[in-house]
Amino acid sequence: MMNLYLFDDELAQSWKPFTLTRPAGELTLGILSMRERAEALWREKCLGHITCPSLRHFDELDAPPVLGFDDINSEKPVILFSSRAILDPSKHTYGTVEELFSHTDHHNLPQTLVIGDQMVGWILPKGFSGYEEINSSDPGASKSDFPEFPLSGTVLENMWDLVAVNGDQINKDVNRVPLDHARCSLTTLGAPHGVTYEGDNPIIIESGATIAPNTHLDSRPGGILISTGAYISPFTHIIGPAFVGAGTRLLGGSMSCFTAGPECKLRGEISNSVILSYTNKSHDGYLGHSYVGRWVNFGALTCNSDLKNNYGEIKILRHHGNYYTEEATGQQKLGIFVGDHVKTGIGSLFPGGCTIGCGTNFFGGGMAPHDIPPFSWGTASGLEPYDLSAFLQMVHKVMARRDIELTSKAEKLLLEAWEITRPHPDKSS
Repeated sequence: MMNLYLFDDELAQSWKPFTLTRPAGELTLGILSMRERAEALWREKCLGHITCPSLRHFDELDAPPVLGFDDINSEKPVILFSSRAILDPSKHTYGTVEELFSHTDHHNLPQTLVIGDQMVGWILPKGFSGYEEINSSDPGASKSDFPEFPLSGTVLENMWDLVAVNGDQINKDVNRVPLDHARCSLTTLGAPHGVTYEGDNPIIIESGATIAPNTHLDSRPGGILISTGAYISPFTHIIGPAFVGAGTRLLGGSMSCFTAGPECKLRGEISNSVILSYTNKSHDGYLGHSYVGRWVNFGALTCNSDLKNNYGEIKILRHHGNYYTEEATGQQKLGIFVGDHVKTGIGSLFPGGCTIGCGTNFFGGGMAPHDIPPFSWGTASGLEPYDLSAFLQMVHKVMARRDIELTSKAEKLLLEAWEITRPHPDKSS
């Protein structure tokens, strides 16, 4: 047995707007969060995230807390693993981590984990106390000179990789990830009454999921997994690869190459996107090549662009107080990045590459700017800071509708996020 912790380096911490309110390890790719994926491959439960101290109040059900090095339990050997790293399960088939490292010449010594030429973590023996030698923000700058242990896998470089490779990851996950509920395969047992399907890739339905008549499932481009408690309403067209989380309701429309987390309500056209839990898109409108946080609500006919008129490369504007920097993505098709607790009004329009900060309330129609700072309130013609008390009242109301309480710790997280994103006068002047 070993103690597993995930860490966010500086690159992972820069994945705003998401990492303002959550560790990168709690972002989803395919059908699992990065933390769940690490747990499945290491066969250990993650005990905590080592990340930006401003996230110390992070508090979500079934997610481990944010910790510091002083909180690490070294009574067992410790694995520190990068939240950006994805192990290849076909190359790592050992029954336990102990078996994996018992094949090395240094199994009782600290070792550096590498994928290719990138450092992705460390394995540390029981009783290890030299954490001052380790730099989790910049692993390459660590003072340690431990032997290297090579692993097979990939390392995500940019937050838009979470969109670009999501479909491929769903296909890899569909038959590999163990599920908590019985599953049946439509390609083996046939479809429910009135449901049509086509394609040779797996279509897997967990027990307790309901698929209404006049639904069509197309697995030709990739597999489809529909989780327990999900409801698929009539006139919904699902094109794989696709994952529908537990309790999520698809309310009609065409949806392709997407991940929908638990307890979402989705309708309209969705393409090549990842949507985290408790998000509502209950009306028509287009969402494409995008990544959407938790507790987001899209007003009717909210749409985003994901392709420039000149078919050029889409760039992202990064907000730094009073100025912006432009970052090339290398992507021809890219949509929007939407932080937690964002709300949009009817007819809202967003350009490709738009970043919408946590806690924003955008309304009034019209094309939004390319970068919307966190906790903004207003229209395309004018944005101002969202009143903090009004924002928190809204969060309490929204979560109460799902019978979920905003804990005092989670409220402190939002308070700290609001504080660190407020402009501060230059004290040196």
